[in-house]
Amino acid sequence: MLLNSGKVLLPPLVTPNSHPQGKIDKNMAPEIPFSHILPLQVPGLFSNQEFDRRISNVRQHMLQENIEACVFTSYHNINYLSGFLYCKFGRDYGLVVTQDDCTVLSAGIDAGQPWRRSSASCDSLTYTDWQRDNFFYAVVSKLPGIKGRVGLEFDDVTLDNFKKFQTALPNCELKDVGMPCMQMRMIKSEEEINVIREAARIADIGGAAVVDAIDVGVPEYEVANAGTTAMIREISNSFPNVDLLD
Repeated sequence: MLLNSGKVLLPPLVTPNSHPQGKIDKNMAPEIPFSHILPLQVPGLFSNQEFDRRISNVRQHMLQENIEACVFTSYHNINYLSGFLYCKFGRDYGLVVTQDDCTVLSAGIDAGQPWRRSSASCDSLTYTDWQRDNFFYAVVSKLPGIKGRVGLEFDDVTLDNFKKFQTALPNCELKDVGMPCMQMRMIKSEEEINVIREAARIADIGGAAVVDAIDVGVPEYEVANAGTTAMIREISNSFPNVDLLD
């Protein structure tokens, strides 16, 4: 389901895990018009320019290491590079990055949320999950006929999913990009530093609310609730476009 181009991507009859030869026929998944009226994208915590900077760093690393594409799967890197923070609910999520494209892969349970919460430079593709492992079909649909190196986060991908990636991408060498991306995240931009300062300020407000709530006979959960409520209210005032209590 290509949320920002008005198409629905139907699943194949087989998956990389269930097909005996591990092959996928792209013609088995025709596109049909998708007439649902989509909501607008909303401003995120960081600017589109900040996300472009991060993606640019990844692409530079890909050029240096001869990596054709990266498939990120972790909460932190998908959020860091696109702005979308997923809730797994037993399903797989991804972010496919090439030199020309950046696409969030998400399960149908999120509807239009992945696209709404992603940066302007990211596309969004929603896969249906009424057949097991359609996530890997979505990966292949974004990387048709790919050969060479594909980057994965080895510290996030399970052994089971690693084998499925090998089946789905038989002509590719899988290479770790988890550690290089962690090193990229360690170097903060001015925009990131400003957000960290704001987070510290809001944490101080929560701490002060905790101190004020402490008294003889006040349960611990009431003290904790005072702190979190104060911070949630200040986050809402300072960053009105971010998700709260998701």
